[in-house]
Amino acid sequence: MFSRIFAHVSGNEIAQKYEVSGTHSASGGHRFLWKVYNAVHRKTRLEVSIFILDKEDPSIKAMSKTQKEALFEAFRREVAVLKQFASAKPQPHPGLLRFFEGFEETKKCLAFVSERVVFSLHNALGHFENLDDKEAQLGLQNSYAAELMAEPHMSGLEATRGIAQVVEALEFGLRGGGSASGKRRLHLDLGPHAVYLTPDGQWRLGGWGFSVELGAEEQATLCPYYLPGDTNSDGSQGVPVAPWLVYAGPELTSGAAGGDIAGLTPQADMYSLGLIIAEVFRAPKHPSAGATRGASEPLLAPLAAWTAGSGASEPLLA
Repeated sequence: MFSRIFAHVSGNEIAQKYEVSGTHSASGGHRFLWKVYNAVHRKTRLEVSIFILDKEDPSIKAMSKTQKEALFEAFRREVAVLKQFASAKPQPHPGLLRFFEGFEETKKCLAFVSERVVFSLHNALGHFENLDDKEAQLGLQNSYAAELMAEPHMSGLEATRGIAQVVEALEFGLRGGGSASGKRRLHLDLGPHAVYLTPDGQWRLGGWGFSVELGAEEQATLCPYYLPGDTNSDGSQGVPVAPWLVYAGPELTSGAAGGDIAGLTPQADMYSLGLIIAEVFRAPKHPSAGATRGASEPLLAPLAAWTAGSGASEPLLA
């Protein structure tokens, strides 16, 4: 499978620079279309991950031309934003998926290289969409991955630390981190599919393909997704490709009361983050419910303050 895909990367750049595992070990991103392969740089021996979007995936082939172009543009934007974050001074934020290099896009695929990750949070929660087989996904060569998959729940401490890392990464974007113009950025497609876990259990935020830059503080930034009155050729509402509705904030799905379109605020991402917290800490994954609830309590006050309108003027996790 991989040999078929990377043969289409310009000049076989991936094969020339990296030793790549034959089967992808994780999936993530919009509709889980990123296939994530373990790889090692041939010269430096640095362990990395290679993210590949296979444009010949059956689910993509079934799309209309308009949907395909919108989808590819979202993935291009994700790579561009990660690259922008990676150039942040004095250094990239540790909670963001670290971009190393990209490859020239071809008619068959889009690819980039990141720090090594073992799976997406969606995979870690027991969901294996777009994976060749569960054994490949388990990543048993990594002790943390093996332990987590053998007993699929995280401790309260692990989950609280991971969520805190995501919050700090969101705050970095909202402060204009990595932006030459200092413009603040909202994620808008936050969900387990956009979070990746490193071999030592750190959480990294990716999935910025539907993110938007906010206007000036006093100006409303309108939501470009799921706007009322916008009808696709198939009769469905909204734009051809949009963030995952399951985790989308209400302002992405409807106008405000009275028919006015709501402006975007950090509350949109906080709503999505709340759903992630609920999913990670839900009882089936955490039999020790009392300890888990206690571990998450330190997150509630700063999240509530940010959602109430304090913005990013103060650190969320001081």
